[in-house]
Amino acid sequence: LNPGSPYYEDILGPTYYGDIRVIVVVFEQLQSVYQPSGDCIDLLWATTQGEFTSGPWCRFVPNWDGIEALKTLMDNGTILPEQSAVMVYGAAKEAADAALTVQYGIDNKISWFYVTDSTTPWSESPDPSVLTAQAVAVLMHQLGGNGCS
Repeated sequence: LNPGSPYYEDILGPTYYGDIRVIVVVFEQLQSVYQPSGDCIDLLWATTQGEFTSGPWCRFVPNWDGIEALKTLMDNGTILPEQSAVMVYGAAKEAADAALTVQYGIDNKISWFYVTDSTTPWSESPDPSVLTAQAVAVLMHQLGGNGCS
């Protein structure tokens, strides 16, 4: 399923909680929104509630934008990492940045990634360096290492 942004947790549950055959995209947007050059708070419409860290929740205001129920189910493992994906476009071509994009997802209980340097999403394949960095970061995580080194 691809709503392209955080969805109501009821889209999966409880019927599909834990069913790795069902994968939902929780983020589909520019890398500058996923991992901004500054702080996530710079992207928010209100700042009194604090901020999330870089990754899929960066652009959302805690407590007010309604993503807490979904995030809690992901954080506690009710919705498995294998059930969540991010699609990030406009990514930097540097391998370290692509690996960091994957790491932010892993830190937020996400296991599926598509990161492309293209600014016209999905019209062309990622630069080989971006694609390779994604694959290495995911593999290193699976092997218990740090894919961001």
